[in-house]
Amino acid sequence: MMMMQMTFYWGTKVTILFDSWAVAEGDYGWYWGSLAIVFFFGFVQELIAFLRLRLPPAKPKSSEANKNSDGGIHLEMEEGKTCEDGGCHTSSGSPTLMTRRERLSSWSTWVRILLYVLHISWSYVLMLVFMTYNGGVCISMLLGLAAGYLVFRAGTPYEGGTSDACCA
Repeated sequence: MMMMQMTFYWGTKVTILFDSWAVAEGDYGWYWGSLAIVFFFGFVQELIAFLRLRLPPAKPKSSEANKNSDGGIHLEMEEGKTCEDGGCHTSSGSPTLMTRRERLSSWSTWVRILLYVLHISWSYVLMLVFMTYNGGVCISMLLGLAAGYLVFRAGTPYEGGTSDACCA
């Protein structure tokens, strides 16, 4: 049985994900190529996150629905309600939620589910790559994640959760 490295180390001898992706000690060409592939893996992680967050939300089929609703749960607007700048304000009454059948019959809901599963699965793959504990592999992945974030998400507002700025 082969023992797994459990501490961070430097060197070119590393096995990444599969036994067939093993780099021998001193094989610098294959090692640097592997670092480039791992960098690309991190970059792709941020691309998947970007696509998942930028996919347009499902639209309610009701004619009363507001076309500017903000997020995964869509609101049918009653008289006296407005949605501006990503926040919904109401003068009276409460919003009604989009029905489950309407959400599940939307193609964008299924694409969101697929992208979510892909995003989470890819995150686990990256975790396994990081757990090689090879310093070069770990740094290469972190640089790929940073480059992907810089290209796809830097400067964009935070999209996951609530913000006090919308309610000010």
